Amino acid sequence: MAKAYAQVYSLIRQDRTPELLYNALAKFSKMGYDGIEGIGPNTAGLSMPDFKKYLADLNLDMCSVMNLSTDEELEYGAFMGARYDVAGFRPKSLSRDDILRACDEVNEFSKKVKAAGMFNLIHNHAHEFGQVEGEPEGVTPYDLILQNTDPDLVGMEIDVGWVAFAGANPAEIIKKYPGRFRIVHVKECNRVAKDAEEREHFPKKVLDMGPPKFINGAPKFSPEQEHLMYEARNFNVELGNGIINWAALTAAANSQGFPVYYVSEREYYHCYGADGNEEICAQKDCDFIHSL
Repeated sequence: MAKAYAQVYSLIRQDRTPELLYNALAKFSKMGYDGIEGIGPNTAGLSMPDFKKYLADLNLDMCSVMNLSTDEELEYGAFMGARYDVAGFRPKSLSRDDILRACDEVNEFSKKVKAAGMFNLIHNHAHEFGQVEGEPEGVTPYDLILQNTDPDLVGMEIDVGWVAFAGANPAEIIKKYPGRFRIVHVKECNRVAKDAEEREHFPKKVLDMGPPKFINGAPKFSPEQEHLMYEARNFNVELGNGIINWAALTAAANSQGFPVYYVSEREYYHCYGADGNEEICAQKDCDFIHSL
């Protein structure tokens, strides 16, 4: 039975208020989750020691935190006992030169993460499985990232829902680059994106309305933008009821020779008969991970 972790976004979504996070953690514990992945240095309004104790009292292990960047933030992650700092890969463009330049920057930053006592991971979306600009067909940004980041400094948090949405096979990717995938973001997918624009993490129609603000390391959109973002995630269906071969995926991930964390990140809640209820979805996702 796999241990089940939850990305806190799955319950708090766009609302980063301390009270909501504080209560969400108690709900994750009651549902049977073994731990969480945080977003930024958020302590739910508590001091770091008190927040660490709160997690311990709930029997929640913080395996990772997304979007830690400054020395102070890295100290927070290490103090909380997180093993991994996680961030997306953000080159200026999908040209080879810009991707390689971003790889160099990740390698350099990852030295700081390692010095702080953690290991740096790159989180993917769907656009990393498109085409590198100006390169022969079949060369993807994800291949270049894995080939040009230092395995001793940089690993991957593979979001398998976004991989499948891009039309790629997550199990085959793990087998192609074994030893690089420390966390699996557990997300189902029931279809493949119809074009490059749909593969973008932030839809063009959302960004045309203005850039997001960043709060506690995570993007914050207007209610109208958030609605458009939510509807664009409608491929994120009930776990086990889509196109991902979970047996092949977990076999590939678990064969790498180190513990792999399975972290649920739900972005769409109209499944499981939940009719938009985040808590029902989080409970069902927890049960599914425990069954792997």
